[in-house]
Amino acid sequence: MGRSRRAKKAAQFSIERVLSHIDQKHPGLPAELRQHFGSQIADRTWQPPVSLGKAVGIVMSTYARHEQTDYDTLLRRHKLTRDEARQVVKVEHDEMLRSWAKPVDGGSTTSPDRKSQWPPCSPGRLTEPAT
Repeated sequence: MGRSRRAKKAAQFSIERVLSHIDQKHPGLPAELRQHFGSQIADRTWQPPVSLGKAVGIVMSTYARHEQTDYDTLLRRHKLTRDEARQVVKVEHDEMLRSWAKPVDGGSTTSPDRKSQWPPCSPGRLTEPAT
């Protein structure tokens, strides 16, 4: 007979599973972002279905690009294309994601009092040219 037509059409993850994954794979992530990302991922139905690692990657990458770089300002104010803006912020974005994958100060990967080298979320940092 043919394959079952009951293919999985969505993925969902428990908050416990998400936080465990984050603790194992992203020990350098600041504690306040750990809970924020965990809730975002667990509260969402992922269609089409993705792996937990992919879901975490999507959420972290989106946050890093939109909240911690000049990406949105480059799009709006400087009229760059998405590809151009992504290229401009690539180094900063990638370094942030790498830093979250490393243990903080060589310590425990599950420390609730993790500190980040990155500032909290802030509005775009490009300023208007002086007139």
